[in-house]
Amino acid sequence: MKSQPRELEIKLELTTEQVRRLGAWMRSAGPTQPRSEILRSTYFDTIDRSLRAKGLAFRVRRIGDTWVQTLKADRAIDGGVSNPIELEAEIECGEPSIDAIEDKKLRRKVERCAAASPLVAMFDTVVERTSLRLTTGRDDIEIALDVGTVRAGSESETLREAEIELKAGSPVALLAIAREITSKGPMRPSREGKADRGYRLLGEKPPLPIEAPKSLLPAITPGMTSGAAIREICRTTGATILRNWQLLEGQDDAEAAHQLRVALRRLRSALRILRSAYDDKRLRELCIAVRDLGRAVGRLRDMDVLMSEIVEPLAGAEHVAEGIAILRRGLTRERKARRVEVVAALQASQLGIIRLEVGLLPHIVDDLADANPKQLSRPVEDLAGKALRKFVGRVMKRGRDLQELTIEQRHELRKAIKPLRYSVEFFAPLYPRANTRRVLACAAELQTTLGYLNDVALAEGLLELKWPPGKAREADAVRAIGAVIGWHAARAEQAWGEVKSSWRKFERAAQFLA
Repeated sequence: MKSQPRELEIKLELTTEQVRRLGAWMRSAGPTQPRSEILRSTYFDTIDRSLRAKGLAFRVRRIGDTWVQTLKADRAIDGGVSNPIELEAEIECGEPSIDAIEDKKLRRKVERCAAASPLVAMFDTVVERTSLRLTTGRDDIEIALDVGTVRAGSESETLREAEIELKAGSPVALLAIAREITSKGPMRPSREGKADRGYRLLGEKPPLPIEAPKSLLPAITPGMTSGAAIREICRTTGATILRNWQLLEGQDDAEAAHQLRVALRRLRSALRILRSAYDDKRLRELCIAVRDLGRAVGRLRDMDVLMSEIVEPLAGAEHVAEGIAILRRGLTRERKARRVEVVAALQASQLGIIRLEVGLLPHIVDDLADANPKQLSRPVEDLAGKALRKFVGRVMKRGRDLQELTIEQRHELRKAIKPLRYSVEFFAPLYPRANTRRVLACAAELQTTLGYLNDVALAEGLLELKWPPGKAREADAVRAIGAVIGWHAARAEQAWGEVKSSWRKFERAAQFLA
């Protein structure tokens, strides 16, 4: 069956200064000059907006004396990356022609919607597009700078955006141009296309997720190629990162910080697995950037842990009630400051490139698989076995002489368990279910105990926070900190006393991976 045509592009929202800079750069970037034209587009839907409900955008655009109809499906924009199905056809006038839709499945969708309610004009866009085609080696890229207006009834909105579309070649080439465009000023990957803007003006602003999404399990199946499996892992993990990233930017959500941190760790595990089959400088740099972003988000997450897991259990202790109240206020102030730092980092140009790279990663993996068939066309079972043996070996090494481990060594053991656990989750469909469930349960038990010990160590950081002036208040705070540390230290000692049994169970469960 013929595959549906898709476009792969990066969409960026621009400031007025970035528009000026991009225009100047385009005039000096290639052997040919960019061309400009006025594009007038009308978007159509049924009165009850059933096309939008099905994820479709249907427009008619006038380009000179020509009318071009476009139907787009799978229009989600993740972190500024768009990869929709796009069907174009020349038509005779400014009214849409359902018969001109070549794809039978999509044509029937539109026909069914239009049968219940006629298609009507919903909103318009008028933009001046400045476009440039760049070809370097095997890379063929079109850059479009759009400046104009979206109008829906009496409502309107200014539009300033860049679209960088890959016509042929490597998706990595898109990132180089995005870096050039946003080298000065903020990086703002688009969250919505022109159609989304129009519908928003009509009062249909898509809400943020009500809850922070958790990582989805990739659909790994026996017999897949290594490249296809890694692509699926990067797709599901990347989607979780981008959605929690957006949520954390938009509102103060402790769970979004937690889920973003977890998804970043899962992506690091995926990149390590990919690098075991194919390694290059770009993958190493991305792995480091993902690690650094995880640490930045982790500093915010640490405040949530200190508040809810360390201080809160003593909220009812009357002998330190005043000190606990001071600790709560101090942690709240510190958390607000750290959130400001994290949001500023998430919106910075440098991390904006990482956001784009995460969105493009499944396509980058496809490109790597095409260029390196020897490494990435092997069965996924080979890749999984190699990765799991490596991760379980690292855990066993760090757990040697368990009872003699220092606090730092316990932390390293916990860090080693995480990629093993994530990798077992990734590749679970390739192994007997009873085996994977057992090792995941044992790993989770160990990780929980070691995690608590790490959280207790965080409590020492309470002594470094700034407290309100006044000896009495300072004394209350210090007394409460002592009570918190002492209370958890007793429970930590008990938890560590039980870890030997958890370790023996883990060793037995993990034997099938060795």
